[in-house]
Amino acid sequence: MNFWRYLSSRHQQLLTDAYQHTSVVFQCMVVATLIGVVIGVVTYHSDWAGGVATTTTSTIVPAAQGREAAEDLVAEAGAGGVRRDRRDAHQHLRGDPERYPASAQVLDPITKKLDNDVAQTLNSKVDVDGQDPHQVALDWRKQEGFVKGG
Repeated sequence: MNFWRYLSSRHQQLLTDAYQHTSVVFQCMVVATLIGVVIGVVTYHSDWAGGVATTTTSTIVPAAQGREAAEDLVAEAGAGGVRRDRRDAHQHLRGDPERYPASAQVLDPITKKLDNDVAQTLNSKVDVDGQDPHQVALDWRKQEGFVKGG
């Protein structure tokens, strides 16, 4: 059976399958859009969700910056021409200092040492050199005196 005979003998089934596939793809796009809008609204209206979103972004972006540094690429500035400092994310995570006083005590020393350049270097070790992220983080924390021993 050649290609044209195959098409002529099964054209009805092929059209039905194509229609069903298109229908499912469209439905998935609608659902994904609705989920994205809900996440955006919740993130906008909730300090906690905004903190999580900011932290996630500050974790993902330096990974790309690590590759940029390793490959001598120039990074574009973000929206409004400003590059966000990753320390802003920790401000969101700290939340209300009166309600969570321990979070500031734990995060402040780390935040002071974990600036954009350090994050870029650590992420380059993981993203470019292929090192284990847990080991890279542990080594840095040991080097900075946040962790003693293994």
